[in-house]
Formats: sequence, structure tokens, C-alpha cells
Amino acid sequence: MLELLRAVAWQAHLPGLMRLLSTLILLVLSLVYHLQVRSDLKFSESNNQVQLALIEEARQAQDMLNANIDQYRRLRADGYIGEVQRLQWIETFSELAEALQLTNVKFTLDGSKPVQQDQDPYWRPEVAMQVTHMKLEVQLVHEGDLYLLLNGLQARAPGMFSIESCKIDWQTDEYYQRSLSRLRGICELNWYTMIDITETWSGDSV
Repeated sequence: MLELLRAVAWQAHLPGLMRLLSTLILLVLSLVYHLQVRSDLKFSESNNQVQLALIEEARQAQDMLNANIDQYRRLRADGYIGEVQRLQWIETFSELAEALQLTNVKFTLDGSKPVQQDQDPYWRPEVAMQVTHMKLEVQLVHEGDLYLLLNGLQARAPGMFSIESCKIDWQTDEYYQRSLSRLRGICELNWYTMIDITETWSGDSV
């Protein structure tokens, strides 16, 4: 066998061997390219299906919005949809307290956060909402002032809120002994604002 191999004129077959090697290399590269193209095609098809589903969802939402455009604009103008109306809540509360001649008014307003499942009774899977916690403290002339204050907020402040807790305390501190009333109203509210999904849409605005 060794003698036969030595007898072969390798130089004469070298060009053919080089062509064969080149063909094998091209074949391997073609196979790799083919597999890559198939993988990219499958990814593109999958991505295209996702995009088509998103487009269809947006189209259905747009159709629903067009059918209810007047109500949508009214709810947005009234502060139920869109940006959190922090400044307007504070201004309305201050104006009401001044109109009712309430003194020693305090309030705190926490940051807004998404309404969470199992943490808020107003959570709904089909509606994205934000909740903002507010605490009110005000010295009252009589018990009815607190009722008037909360009714005024509901009627005049943009947005919607729920009363989480509310109480009237009889204060015994020396400061209150010198005042006309020792009644102190303390309430905790949660303001709810729907997130405007139309802001994520492209094209003509509403």
C-alpha cells in the first residue's frame, strides 16, 4: 500500500484536489447560509405575526375610540383620563378651605403608582389606572364643614377619588383650647386616574 501511495503523482492531481476542497468549503458555507436564512425567515414570520396582532389590536381600539370620541374627550377634560391632576387638586382644596373659612389646613400628596391586582379594589385587567394617595387635615368650625369640603372636592376637582378613611377628633392641646373649635377632621383619599393609551399610538391625534 505504501508503495502504491508513493507511486501516485500527487502534483498532477493537486489542481483537482484543490477544486474538490474548494467545492466542499462552498458546500459547507452554503449549508450554513441556508440554515441561517431559514432561522431568520422563521423569526421574521413570527415577528410579523406579532406586529399584525398589535396592529389589529390598535385598530380595534381606534374604532372603539372613534365610536365614543365625545365621551372620551369629556372624560379627559374632566381629569378622569390622562395626566395626574396634582396641582388642580391642591388648588381646589385650598379654595374650598378658604371659602369655608377653615383654618390650620394641612395636606400631603404621595407619588402616583399603578393600581395593583389584589392590592386595590378598583383594579381591572382591561383598564390601566394610577392611584395617588392624599391625606387631609383641617380644623373645623362644626362637623358639617368636613362634609361640605369633601362634596366640594367631588364636584369641582378634576378626577375621581375614594374616601379610604375619615374621622373627626376632639383636640385637647393648648393650641386648640385658645381657638374657636377643637374639632379636627382627618381624611385619607385615593385619587384614580386612567392612563391614556392613545398617547402611545402613532398617526393623527385625537
